[in-house]
Amino acid sequence: MRLSRLIVLPMVALGAACASTQVADSWVSPSITQDFKPQKVLVAAIVPGSNRTQMEKEMIAQLGARGITAVASEEFFANGSEVTREQVEQVVQANGFDSVLVSSYKGMEQDTHYEPDMTYGAFVGTYYGGWAGYSRGAYRTTESAIVETNLFDAKGEGEKVWSATTSTFEPDNAAKEIPQLVETIVLRMEKDGVT
Repeated sequence: MRLSRLIVLPMVALGAACASTQVADSWVSPSITQDFKPQKVLVAAIVPGSNRTQMEKEMIAQLGARGITAVASEEFFANGSEVTREQVEQVVQANGFDSVLVSSYKGMEQDTHYEPDMTYGAFVGTYYGGWAGYSRGAYRTTESAIVETNLFDAKGEGEKVWSATTSTFEPDNAAKEIPQLVETIVLRMEKDGVT
């Protein structure tokens, strides 16, 4: 039993050190119909630096694996350029897109919480005794990267039909986190019935 604890504790510590992405919230438009299934999607990632290319390519791969044709927005719009709704509508109409999927980095969210020390004391004495030793613990601040993803129906008025917010806990390298982030987003799209 002691050996199993020695193996499990490092595994738990290792798992805690890795980033993980979760869906914090998702929404599906009540006006969406059962027959709404994107077939050709314009994918846009509004994220810092060179991560745009990687994220758009990952989205294309994940959606492609589900039989959906997806095209990166960087084929039409330069990195860092201001893009108007009219420009997007022109690209959508000229290229026959039925949907637009936009993922936007919203920033880092901090959370400060108390973590008690994991040392144990021993009960000493009688009923009036107490613990020999004490635990001080510490406050710890963690960060999570927040990304909001919206799916728009490109037919008609460009209505938002789906939205999700993801939180990636303690990201240390965006390039490493993007595949899991995109997989989490696409799996939630499937679960919510919009793929």
